[in-house]
Amino acid sequence: MLNRYGPWLDINIVEPTGPQTCQVRFEYFLHRDHEAEEEFVEESLQASDAAQQEDVRLCEAVQRGLRSPAYDSGRSVLVSAQRLDSL
Repeated sequence: MLNRYGPWLDINIVEPTGPQTCQVRFEYFLHRDHEAEEEFVEESLQASDAAQQEDVRLCEAVQRGLRSPAYDSGRSVLVSAQRLDSL
């Protein structure tokens, strides 16, 4: 996944580690005109980490819900899954 915020670019590389697990690696890139701006770099890294941690909590909650006995695939999910299978 690519995220671009002005002079800042971060790439999230998601690598499966098992049927229900993955590891995410983050790569950060900054336009050379801003490399010396230590405060900007630190604030950007902190903002990125906060957003990533929020994403982790959301994804983990969705995965718990999908494994819940209360979850039913429903018509929409089946249609989407069938479309993916035909690709």
